[in-house]
Amino acid sequence: MGGFSTAQLQAVEAVAGVAAAARVALGFITANTPGGTRQLSVAGVDPLEFRPLAPAVTAQADFVWQGLLAGDIYLAHEEQPVLGVALGSDLSLTGPLRTVAPRVGGLAANGTPNIASAVINLGEAQQLGIPGPSVMLIGTNAGVNISAVSAAVQKVLPGTTVTTIVPLVDKALITGSAAEKLLGSFTYTSNANGSINEDPAWVRANIVTRTVPILGSVTCNKLMFPQLVGALTELQDDGLAHLLNPAEYQSHPGNCWQARYVNSIPSEGLSYHAWGIAIDLNRNENPLGGPSTQDPRLISIFERWGFRWGGLFYPPDPMHFELAGIMQP
Repeated sequence: MGGFSTAQLQAVEAVAGVAAAARVALGFITANTPGGTRQLSVAGVDPLEFRPLAPAVTAQADFVWQGLLAGDIYLAHEEQPVLGVALGSDLSLTGPLRTVAPRVGGLAANGTPNIASAVINLGEAQQLGIPGPSVMLIGTNAGVNISAVSAAVQKVLPGTTVTTIVPLVDKALITGSAAEKLLGSFTYTSNANGSINEDPAWVRANIVTRTVPILGSVTCNKLMFPQLVGALTELQDDGLAHLLNPAEYQSHPGNCWQARYVNSIPSEGLSYHAWGIAIDLNRNENPLGGPSTQDPRLISIFERWGFRWGGLFYPPDPMHFELAGIMQP
């Protein structure tokens, strides 16, 4: 199978403070739908390993886990209307090795960050040709010292990188005490064109301009820079800088921080851009509601650095990447 072994999983599970762990095989495959083909990010999991780490509403849904064991595929909520496939129908999937057609068993949230657009069982992932588990998700007991657990895991799995993630958002809204503690809060007034006037004190304390790899000068929330720089550095180091168009980015003020409502419509609430925690990339080739031309490698790297991709929204917004969680050093 390759990737993390059962013995390595058991060693991590034995670390003090670890509540559960699950191996995940990640890959991009082709979904063959009535409307044409579409790239689909898929996570292959062992249902018994993954269930304790799923969001509570998903973990408690017995049908999800029974379906995964039976070979069904479960789509992220945002993905089903984009694919245009009915629940209970078969979805043809083409991977490096073969084509399979699992039943669409349902829609389910799979956590923050959103690890993939669809979840299947590990055996099916192998049949498709997705490489063995390259990621291990680890859940800890409440109140434990995360740094101590991380250090212990690295001793058990030498050479691996351990990253802790604190969820920043719930569903599509910036809510909750944890988010407020990280982002602060601000008052604002509205303008007729759908923009807003934010509290200048909040802007001074949170919105900064810095130079980052590939793109050059960007103006974003200071919280986003470590992960944005991380994603851009990985692209650069992997020889993938050409997947971004820095000249186009610089020609559109507001590609990151822009004080406005979603789609400049007050009834749709504040945009993530108003908080400075979203960034639009390659926007001319990836318009709102249009097809994506984003390279899967670009999407995968940004998702790995804690971003949620707007190409999975409905309607799709393939230029858009928003911060879904804060990675703790």
